[in-house]
Amino acid sequence: MTDTRDRTTWRAAGDSLRGSSQRGIAERGIARRGTSQHDVGDSQSDGGRWQRRAWRAVAALTGALLVLPAGGYAWAWLARDSRDADLVLHHPVGALRLDAPRASVVLRPGPDDQVHLRYTMDWSVRAPAVRTGWAGDTLTVLVDQPGPDLDAFGSQVSLEIELPARASVDAASRSGSISLSGLAGDLRLRTGSGPITVSDSSGPLRVTDDSGRVRATGLSSPTVALQTRSGPASVNFSTPPSRFTASVGAGRLDASLPPGSRYRLDGGGAPGDALRVAPGLADPDAAGLISVRVDHGYAALGY
Repeated sequence: MTDTRDRTTWRAAGDSLRGSSQRGIAERGIARRGTSQHDVGDSQSDGGRWQRRAWRAVAALTGALLVLPAGGYAWAWLARDSRDADLVLHHPVGALRLDAPRASVVLRPGPDDQVHLRYTMDWSVRAPAVRTGWAGDTLTVLVDQPGPDLDAFGSQVSLEIELPARASVDAASRSGSISLSGLAGDLRLRTGSGPITVSDSSGPLRVTDDSGRVRATGLSSPTVALQTRSGPASVNFSTPPSRFTASVGAGRLDASLPPGSRYRLDGGGAPGDALRVAPGLADPDAAGLISVRVDHGYAALGY
């Protein structure tokens, strides 16, 4: 009996120890799982904080990029200044040399023995300047526009010149515009990307334009030479020229001649169908000559 009670007591003690051990293991497992979940939560919380900080930094940078230019443009607008001038230069005039890289220029015929200049200047950083000088009967006009070539921070100059109709003109621009009408002298006009407009002029005309638009109407010039690289050009003659020379790069030329006029045609510099000629215009026995060269563009000659 004693042995039986002893075995029963030992079995109960073993069961009790095993139960305690299993409960300890379970509790430690639960504790470990709780710790692991807590660590993951902290890691996710740290990642969220860094993501929010990154978004805030991006938002701040975007705001700065938007606000700073707006502030710069507002300052440029508030700081803008302007000046007008109206000058009459009493002097014999045989020629005008004009250098106006970014200005808007208009040339018109005026009285003999004088030049009338009117200009308006507008700027925000540094003031432009219009300078004049004489060499014999040649007037030189230089337009200096310092600063960046931007509408808000740069400068704008509008220049109008009235000169004797038979005075010769040599005008150059870069991105500005040149417009003239009613002049009868020798005309030489050059620009980079700005437009050139000529109307009702009767003097020999030479035009060079890289990428701007050329438009000439009502021409009675005896000779016209046109060179354009990529900009469009249109030429209209009111009287037949004796010689018309055109060189077209990648742009387009449309030339209109008086009805019934005939010309010897030199179109050897126009490949394929790059040159279109109206019927009846080409005449190998005609006195006048038209010479056209086309690289990658197109040219049309008609009435």
